[in-house]
Amino acid sequence: MRTFSLAPFVVLLAATVGCTPQNETVDADFEGVLYSDAKVEGGAEDTGAPEDEVLEIDSDSDGLSDYEEELYGTDPFIWDTDGDGMEDGFEVYLDSDPMVFDPDTDGDGLADPAEGYYETDPYSPDTDEDGMEDGFEVDIGSDPVVFDPDADGDGLADPAEDHYETDPETPDTDGDGLNDGYEVNTSNTDPLNPDTDEDGMEDGFEVDIGSDPVVFDPDADGDGLADPAEDHYETDLMDPDTDGDGVVDGEEVELGSNPLKIKVRDISTGRHHTCAINQDDKVKCWGDDTFGQLDRPSGHFSAISAGRYHTCAINLNDEVECWGADTFGQLDRPSGHFSAISAGDLHTCAIKLDGEVECWGKNSFNQSTPLSGSFSAISSGGEYTCAINLNDEVKCWGYNYGHGTPPEGSFSAIDAGVTHTCAINLNDEVECWSNSYGQGNAPSGSFSAISADDSYTCAINLNDEVECWGGNEQGELTPPEGSFSAISAAALHTCAINLFDEVECWGGNNYGESDAP
Repeated sequence: MRTFSLAPFVVLLAATVGCTPQNETVDADFEGVLYSDAKVEGGAEDTGAPEDEVLEIDSDSDGLSDYEEELYGTDPFIWDTDGDGMEDGFEVYLDSDPMVFDPDTDGDGLADPAEGYYETDPYSPDTDEDGMEDGFEVDIGSDPVVFDPDADGDGLADPAEDHYETDPETPDTDGDGLNDGYEVNTSNTDPLNPDTDEDGMEDGFEVDIGSDPVVFDPDADGDGLADPAEDHYETDLMDPDTDGDGVVDGEEVELGSNPLKIKVRDISTGRHHTCAINQDDKVKCWGDDTFGQLDRPSGHFSAISAGRYHTCAINLNDEVECWGADTFGQLDRPSGHFSAISAGDLHTCAIKLDGEVECWGKNSFNQSTPLSGSFSAISSGGEYTCAINLNDEVKCWGYNYGHGTPPEGSFSAIDAGVTHTCAINLNDEVECWSNSYGQGNAPSGSFSAISADDSYTCAINLNDEVECWGGNEQGELTPPEGSFSAISAAALHTCAINLFDEVECWGGNNYGESDAP
């Protein structure tokens, strides 16, 4: 209900409620205190009225002095004796009975007698149709019969924006996803506070997921996601790091990443399996496990490479560990310390700390018999291997149908497929050779990373977008949109690391090799 001040009015009291003052009374000083013109004892007339200073006491500030409250039978300690939203003094001014409750027919916060005074429609809660109820307009000093504009179209007329201290030119002052008018009129949230209940969820988000934005929600596992948000993101209410990637769920959501997907540093795809190194430097593998491809070792690793049915990785002691198929000695890793590694079809090669190469596994075409010299990058293909030496030149060995004759020039990155090879030169351009399925028809442009396999090639351009070309048997050439930092192509599927360090895969998925965790 609304309250009304008597201060603007000169009140002439009439004889009502079974009591008639002997003389007319006036609020001569416009302070809401009424007193009689009759003289007190010792004057020309003695009415028995109390002294002036007593007459001026108005205990409930309703515009009637306590003395007058007694005359009208109203409660001197309740400003609205009949509880109809009008101060007792205002009712007296309107010739309304302050002892009788007056209805508010249209429920706008103005009792019907007050509607008459303000010339508003007692059957319309918003007489001027400006989105503010009549009672509210009276409260904030706006004229309830004059339409007020809403400059920013947020559902709050400009006088209401002033009242709530919201920005009249910004529909969503606090940026929580709810317009100011919706916050005031519907959700009962604070248009100046994006998280009214301070439970870590913005008001707009709570409304979207069906949570009450004015009721504080707990965060059972203390991960920065309140429990309703955990339900929304399908994260574990009792596990602060649902995906076990070392980043708590709340932080992942705040960064815009997926709290259900692991965060990785390195990725490599095999024929029907995929392995990655997460941000805890541990190995995670998924897909086909026919030959133990998923039986990853414990420990911490810095680099990883998956072959057809086996995988090798370099641990934090710079030593090589391998697992999976061992039909050609793929797991017979050498001792020593290494800086880079690449698993091919049935063999693996790695660069030692002094730059020399060691290879193991199948060697029927001398793919595991490296050239002498020092190298900075290496890639093992089907039955051959290519590497970049310290002069930035490409050198290859093994079966010639895959590596052909490498181009002259200087290169920074290289990747060997099964029947073709591609490299990035120092101008960031891609050059490919031994083309048979169009996988060597490299696009123009500049690139930062590349990966080749059986019949297609994918690369990351300088806009961090993926481009693929060649065969397209199972969707290999339809990479996802977005930005990526690393990529690895296998027989029929490809996986890449996006800028949130999450894995996205596409293409073949017969063994779950594209179901990145």
